[in-house]
Amino acid sequence: TLVRNVAYFFIYFSLMTTACVWMLIPGSCLLQYLSLHNSHFSNVKKLALSYGFSLIMIAWSTPYLLNFYPSAAFDETVREAHRPDPCDSFVALGGVLMPTDEHPKGILNFALECIIPTYVISYGTFAFCICKSRQTLASLNSTLSDKTHVMHRRFLLMLALQNLLPLVVLSVPMTIFFIVVVSGYGMGLMTLIMTFSYWTLPMIQGSVALKFVLLANNPPVERSGMSTTILLSSTTSGVLGSILNCAVLHVLWKRKYPTNLLAYRISITALQWLLMSSIVTALSNKAHLYHSSSGHIVVFGFIAT
Repeated sequence: TLVRNVAYFFIYFSLMTTACVWMLIPGSCLLQYLSLHNSHFSNVKKLALSYGFSLIMIAWSTPYLLNFYPSAAFDETVREAHRPDPCDSFVALGGVLMPTDEHPKGILNFALECIIPTYVISYGTFAFCICKSRQTLASLNSTLSDKTHVMHRRFLLMLALQNLLPLVVLSVPMTIFFIVVVSGYGMGLMTLIMTFSYWTLPMIQGSVALKFVLLANNPPVERSGMSTTILLSSTTSGVLGSILNCAVLHVLWKRKYPTNLLAYRISITALQWLLMSSIVTALSNKAHLYHSSSGHIVVFGFIAT
């Protein structure tokens, strides 16, 4: 049916946005690098070169999404793990861990040929650009104005926070997931830890970006210090992520930054996460389910209540 096909689309799209957590990392890092080393490039060229690298990785990874497919066995896994009400409808996609004759591309292929290479490339690019940018800033101490120098350093700090915090947020649930896969036990409702962690990422990204643009002109400001609950918390995280990312853009326009600086700031990560935050908010009762059973792994369950 049309509704079911739409649900499949959103699951595939959500899988891709999960991978984009690290595939989009090179964009803002390369933009900073090009701004320091190739300042004569136009803004359009800088953006195209920076984010074109990420788009190539996304294009490479997209076909691997088809390794996940619907199955009655996956639906049963969702029922066992999440125990939805009999009147609830849902769809689920999963895949085989190891390749088979029927499914020559398994989740192992997805990990070895897609996730690990793009992960290493993204964080390798991040480390290279951060180190080179720091060296360049140190050598330009005498030629840059104090304000420009401080802004570049704050931007480097923001890049580090935005790109390393997702590792911290997802480290616990991903560790649990790998232990479960190796041991062969199902995670059950513990998989909702992954759902909640994933939905906090837009809020973290938006908070870091908003703090950066607020500090660009102003000094720091002192600030004072089960299922239904999880869904409410997750929805709130998605909404806050969207609001914070919109606030980043609003502040940029309100401050009337010069055109080149405005393009430079908008491209950081705000626009990347705005779309994902909105989609996550709209899909507030989609649950991430990592459950290993008889060589099958259900990766995403879309619960429609």
